[in-house]
Formats: sequence, C-alpha cells, structure tokens
Amino acid sequence: MTIRLAVTGDEALLIDVQDPRPDVQLSEAANDGEKGSGLKYARLLGATVSCFMSEDARCKTACCRTSD
Repeated sequence: MTIRLAVTGDEALLIDVQDPRPDVQLSEAANDGEKGSGLKYARLLGATVSCFMSEDARCKTACCRTSD
C-alpha cells in the first residue's frame, strides 16, 4: 500500500491511498464504515472521497480531499 499526502494551493489536504489488490473492490460497505472505518471517518470530517482504478488495472486508489 502506498500513501501520498499533499496540500493544495487553496490549503485543502489530499490523501491518496494506493492499494495493489485490484481484485478487492472498494465497496459501499467500506464507504459506509461497515468494512474498515477510515473512509467513514474521512467523510464524517468533511472530506470528499472517491476511488479509481489505474489505467493498467493493477491497483486502485482511494482519494480523500478536505474542504478548503
């Protein structure tokens, strides 16, 4: 797993978590906190959460962005 943190010019925090297991999909259960709690807490703290697969389909990335 790879984690990348960055602060944008408008001072929003970006958190990207890259998971090398593309076969394990990010489910609604994960988003709702029924399977792990990280994304649920990120949303409760006001972050926008999204997820995408890499172009070569070797990994998926969950992205969280805080409000500015």
